[in-house]
Amino acid sequence: MFRFLRTAGSDDSSSESESADDDESDSDGDAAQPQKKVSRSRRDQEDEREDEDDVKRIVKSAKVKRLEEMEGTGKAIDNALKINHWAAISNEFDKLVRLAQRQTNVAERIPDFYIRTLSGLEDSLNNAMAKEKEAKEKMNLSNSRALNGTKQKVKKINKE
Repeated sequence: MFRFLRTAGSDDSSSESESADDDESDSDGDAAQPQKKVSRSRRDQEDEREDEDDVKRIVKSAKVKRLEEMEGTGKAIDNALKINHWAAISNEFDKLVRLAQRQTNVAERIPDFYIRTLSGLEDSLNNAMAKEKEAKEKMNLSNSRALNGTKQKVKKINKE
C-alpha cells in the first residue's frame, strides 16, 4: 500500500511489508526506464530514416520540374473549364503565364502544350461569351468578372 494512503491507525506489519514491496518495485521500475527511454523525436527520426531507405529518390532537373508544373497548371485549367469556374481559370492562367515567362527568362523554348492551352482557352472563352448572351440566367458576378478579366488577359498574351 502507498504511504500517502496509509492512515495513522493501520500500522500492520503486513501493510508495512506491502509498502516495502511496492517501494522496491517502484524503484526497480524507475531504474529500468532510463535504460529503455529514448526520446520520441529520436524514435521518429530513426523510423523516418528506415522509411527513406526503402523509398528511392528521384532526382529531377529544374527544367523538368518547370515543365511538370506547367503541365499541372494546364490540367487545372482544363478541369476548371469543365465545371465553368472562371475565377479558378483566371488564377491558373496567371500562374501559367508567369511560368511561361520564367521559361523565356532561362532561355528555354515555350512548350507546345502552352500554345495548345492558350488556343483551347480562347475557344472556350468565345463559347462561354456566346452562351452568356443567349442564357436566360446570367452568371454570378464573380464568375462573370473572372470571365471578362481572363478574356482580356488572353487577348493581351495573344498579341505578344
